[in-house]
Amino acid sequence: MIKYKIIFLCILTSLSFVSCKKDKRVLGSNVQPAEDGLSSSFIDNMNVICYTKKYDSIACYNSRYKFLGHNIDPYFGELNVGMYLNANLNLSNWDFGSTAKIVSSEIIFAIDFLDFSGDTSALLNYSVFPLNTELNKTLVYLSNNESLHNKTPISTSSLKFSILNGKPVLRIPIDTSFSGPIIRNKNYLVSNETFLAQYKGFYIKTAVSANSQGTIFKCDLEDETSGFYIKYNVNALDSFKFLFKGSASVKHNTISYAYNNAHPNLKSQLAGDTAAGANNLFLKGLGVSKLRLYIPNLKSLADSFSVAVNRAELLLYPDFANFNQGKISNAVRYNIPSKLSLITCDSVGKEKYVLDQVNPLDAGRYDGGYDDVRKCYVFNIPRHAQSILSGKTKNYGFYVVVANPEKNFTALRDNYIDRVVLAGAANNDLRPKFNLSYIKFKNP
Repeated sequence: MIKYKIIFLCILTSLSFVSCKKDKRVLGSNVQPAEDGLSSSFIDNMNVICYTKKYDSIACYNSRYKFLGHNIDPYFGELNVGMYLNANLNLSNWDFGSTAKIVSSEIIFAIDFLDFSGDTSALLNYSVFPLNTELNKTLVYLSNNESLHNKTPISTSSLKFSILNGKPVLRIPIDTSFSGPIIRNKNYLVSNETFLAQYKGFYIKTAVSANSQGTIFKCDLEDETSGFYIKYNVNALDSFKFLFKGSASVKHNTISYAYNNAHPNLKSQLAGDTAAGANNLFLKGLGVSKLRLYIPNLKSLADSFSVAVNRAELLLYPDFANFNQGKISNAVRYNIPSKLSLITCDSVGKEKYVLDQVNPLDAGRYDGGYDDVRKCYVFNIPRHAQSILSGKTKNYGFYVVVANPEKNFTALRDNYIDRVVLAGAANNDLRPKFNLSYIKFKNP
């Protein structure tokens, strides 16, 4: 028993020495020199200047999804989207037969019934023109280039969307005076290259009456339903499909925009009144409009002390109270973008990627998506803000565009029709905000 008491006393004595010894591994605030002034700060009232700009044109890329239609948007004005494309022969030495007789022909596009702009009940006039110039897969065409086709149409028609085999489609008839010679001359059907040299492709443009909103459809040109169909008769009715996909396939949009009948505030901004952006900001895809955004006082924050940025958020709020946006009815829709892209620029306005957008370590943080809880678009750009505050990057401002913010897709602005009206700086609750959380060092 005496032995255990001695051991217990030894343990208590050891613990008392340990508890009295200060742990030098922990740096207490009393050790830090007062003049260093290390502190955490947060700013949410930094001035953000923003206004709407019009595009001159955008690059239109050769992808499976293209738009077609004419829409008179109650806020954004008039947008007419045409389409260039070629039809491809997917086999060699095709022969319709010497007795084949043309019955009918049509272009069919499968459409996305969740991704359109306007009123799907609208009746549109479709005009189809033959091309004078072969489409080149190695070229990037601009959206204002409408010089590749013959100005005399081979077909005109008025129609709405329809349902084919359970899918919503556009069915555009082609006059048999154009398609008839195709089945009669097998010399042009020996290969796709030979066929395209003779039948270079189509240009399709639409028009809507002035008393209708019209609609612009998103078309999936590589869907199994899409194609240029020729119906003919030998012994029985048959059908042959030329494809809008393949190694030689080319398709791109043309875009014509007029803001004469747009919302007065948007008209003012596009006419050069940048101060009007304090009321509202109008952002629409397909090369209609973008935002010019400045955070002019950002660099001055680091004039007196060095700054380490923890988080830098740009918040942009849709103005749902004053503008009807999203799904208006079963037939009418003006979707807001699921994501936006924030890009920076140089001294002459040339676009550049934000540092957080291209750094693989920031994947998923930059985002640009619409936050359904906070009811705003959120960009997190601490890396880029840090570079500005450190003097490594000049602060020439930013652009906000409708596009996928992933690096490889920001340029593909022809793939998005969505639009959103955002609140401007005059709206105290919903104004564009730049939230900055940082640590400052007075003596770096």
